[in-house]
Amino acid sequence: MTRIFRHHLGHQLPDADLMPVALAGRGATGADVEAYVRRALGAARRARRPLRLDDLLAEVRSKREPPSEEDRRRLAVHEAGHAVIATVLGGMKVAGVTIGDRDGVTEIFRVDGSISPERCHEVMIMLLAGRAAEELVIGSPSGGAGGVPGSDLSRATDLGKDMELRLGFGELGPVFLPEGAHDTLTVIPGLLGSVRKRLDRAMSDATELLGKNRAALDEVADRLTASGYLSAAEIAELVGAANRPGDGDDPAREPEDKLGASLGTVREQIETSLADRTPAKTGTGERRT
Repeated sequence: MTRIFRHHLGHQLPDADLMPVALAGRGATGADVEAYVRRALGAARRARRPLRLDDLLAEVRSKREPPSEEDRRRLAVHEAGHAVIATVLGGMKVAGVTIGDRDGVTEIFRVDGSISPERCHEVMIMLLAGRAAEELVIGSPSGGAGGVPGSDLSRATDLGKDMELRLGFGELGPVFLPEGAHDTLTVIPGLLGSVRKRLDRAMSDATELLGKNRAALDEVADRLTASGYLSAAEIAELVGAANRPGDGDDPAREPEDKLGASLGTVREQIETSLADRTPAKTGTGERRT
């Protein structure tokens, strides 16, 4: 998105950091960006002054309300939870984290394609880490982790169902039951309780890991609130700095469980693996919260 804005700006604002307008305009088309720039230039000309970044940001946000400080902080805490846990657990890389006016995105790549009970549980930890971070830092969760298919809660629940019904990891044993016309959670006795236990355990583990890495969580959330974007290198540096042993710390202590997870294509990887009988090799993840 920053490249699209740069293209339409031409020689205007040559040294400006365009990330704030790119985040605010996420989802816009090239035609939308061209219109934003044209209207912002018009506003600057009418004011008889050079174009300012605030002119462009005002146009992007002209038909939407910017988030309150409270909402922006919650978005940052939520995404920081995912980013910190991904970095601490390992097995994949966080490509970057952004928060915009309405939602946030955590991008992940180099996902470990193996499928095992342990790996699936680790994925669920990652999927619930944003909600756990909200509870830990703010004191209560929002509905941002759920509400729609493809959300954190949706993916975690689907993965729990897959473990019970399709991957042979549950109380029913080595079975494969395809999806039917009705939600299996309501028609198979005991399934809802089994999936709930998995979700509760993953949520508990996410909360525990975030508590052990609270300094990193706070640092990433603070920086994300201020800038709206953190690169992979910045996240790694912030988490590493927060976890470096200080006075009185045990230098031999390491984050427990070097694990991996995906925020975006968990179910798709499992389905592809089951269909092809070969494990998925790569994956990219996106989280909307």
